[in-house]
Amino acid sequence: MRDLRYALRQLAKHPGFTVVAVLMLGLGIGANTAIFSVAAATVFRPLPFADAARLVRIYETPESGQPRISPRTGVFELVRDQGRFFESIVAQRYTEFTLETEDGPERITGDAVSAEWTTTLGVSPALGRSFTPEEQAAGEAAGVVLLSYGAWQRRFGADPAVVGRSIRLDGSAHRVIGVMPAGFRYPYGAELWVPLRVDDPQVGPWSLNIQARLAPGVTLAQARAELRGLTARAIAQIPEFPRARTLTAVPTRAVLLGDVGGTVLALEVAVGFLLLIVCVNLANLLLARAFGRERELALRLSLGASRWRLARQLLTESVVLALSGAGVALAAASLVTPLMGSLVPRRLNDFQTGITVAPAALLFALGLAVASAVVFGLAPALQLAVRHPAEVLAGGIRTTGRPRTRRLSQMLIVGELGLALMLLSGAGLMLRELWARQAVAVGYPPAGVLTFSISLARAPYETAEARTAFVQRAVAALDATPGVVRAGVTSLFPSHQGNAVAEVEVEGRSAEPGEALLVNHRLVDPGFLPTLGVPLLSGRSLSPRDRTDAGSKQQSHI
Repeated sequence: MRDLRYALRQLAKHPGFTVVAVLMLGLGIGANTAIFSVAAATVFRPLPFADAARLVRIYETPESGQPRISPRTGVFELVRDQGRFFESIVAQRYTEFTLETEDGPERITGDAVSAEWTTTLGVSPALGRSFTPEEQAAGEAAGVVLLSYGAWQRRFGADPAVVGRSIRLDGSAHRVIGVMPAGFRYPYGAELWVPLRVDDPQVGPWSLNIQARLAPGVTLAQARAELRGLTARAIAQIPEFPRARTLTAVPTRAVLLGDVGGTVLALEVAVGFLLLIVCVNLANLLLARAFGRERELALRLSLGASRWRLARQLLTESVVLALSGAGVALAAASLVTPLMGSLVPRRLNDFQTGITVAPAALLFALGLAVASAVVFGLAPALQLAVRHPAEVLAGGIRTTGRPRTRRLSQMLIVGELGLALMLLSGAGLMLRELWARQAVAVGYPPAGVLTFSISLARAPYETAEARTAFVQRAVAALDATPGVVRAGVTSLFPSHQGNAVAEVEVEGRSAEPGEALLVNHRLVDPGFLPTLGVPLLSGRSLSPRDRTDAGSKQQSHI
């Protein structure tokens, strides 16, 4: 306690030095704490699945291995029935529903899931139950639905009596049978789930999110080898299976994290170097400060204080500085960390991943503070063993001129410069990468573009004519709104998660056996592309005369 009081008095005598040191440490420890919080919410956060390391996603890939393409109907049944290395497998298909409530209709994201859904993922409802085999066999016709925890809270007031209640989806009654755990909206950010019968004939190029759980003891390499063998059977048994693709398995965690893991770890290394530079710089400052206190320390040694006692005093001052810096760091990290949400992969939002300064980050900051105190407090403490007290009190050669001391100071300076160059080089490369990503053209100037979505109740918009008339009136009203330059409408905005896919035929070209020409497409009105500012390179723009109601192609979300 006496060491602590003395340390506080010494630091209070030099407020300029103390403030600079605390702010420097606050920067170094705060940056590390913020990035650690991001890593804890992404890289180190376990997925909310039982034994998640055994979960894989099944894709079709070309010979190059990229891109990963979600399989279409037929692949799921093949792997389910003939795969030996998978304990269970589930198909999931993106869908959207119009939920009709007392407040009006609302478009809501959902997911149709096949049998063994909860078994494969290792999750179970927090309230109620999952689908029975009979309900799975009936598919969506079973008229049952599971709600997300968030939908249960927002739309039904977290009422436990919602289980068993009937709600209307797309004009049909569905009975709520359960509520999934908090923070679970997997996949596609779903807010409800319905049964899926994969064996039903599907119209159009439907794609499925296929996930499987590896059997105990089976490695990822073994599963991939089996899928390569099943590819030949897919080509022979599934007429529409592309000949130039191969089935493969990718760990679900790798799919959800994408390349963010490497980015976050690179940032962690960079801010680690930053903290090390701060510590070396502080070590130099404390070393210089110790030079000015030589006579004081020599006098205390002459009066009987041990070198260990004085070293402990210097280390105590370092710890006080470090803990003060940690306090500033936590305050700064609390402000900065929530702003780093862009580092969270979009797919992790299915689990409502938020970045906050977690309790683990507090311990991390405290550990950094103590380690930093040892690093930058060690140099001045070691100087106690350099000279005899009598030499200092007699006014001998100044310590700053001694070769040994000069070498220590020079080593600290050289080390600091080396670390700074490494950090600056890495920061330059990272900034260049970020600039390159920002410079990627999105196809339209995004400034001033506002978007929103609409949901229409089944009644009075049962027919395509009624829905078309509503959209035309809405666009006309927006066009007439003051401040709006132009308005347009699309079936799926370009930046929306997922793709609308249609199969096309090229006039005058015969498709190869098993070949499917798929295009990513949007339905737009004549004003959509001009509203985005997309230039016309040749030909003419769309006009109302181009619209046709002679049928529509089925879409799928991949």
